[in-house]
Amino acid sequence: MSTISFTAGRLLCRPIRKGLERMKFQGLDIQWMESGGLIEREFTVKGADSQLRIVKKAIEAWAVENNL
Repeated sequence: MSTISFTAGRLLCRPIRKGLERMKFQGLDIQWMESGGLIEREFTVKGADSQLRIVKKAIEAWAVENNL
């Protein structure tokens, strides 16, 4: 199992949470956790390398779509 971590501002946390939950529901074998923070939070996603590549691509595509 491998992990990826990234930081997101507080206003972006809800869409990221929903996206990660959607990916799990669709069958990705991942686990994730979110750190607490007032201004920004760190997300850590754990899973197989192939699953993490899918997560990373989805997050990058979402960021591009939303001009982030």
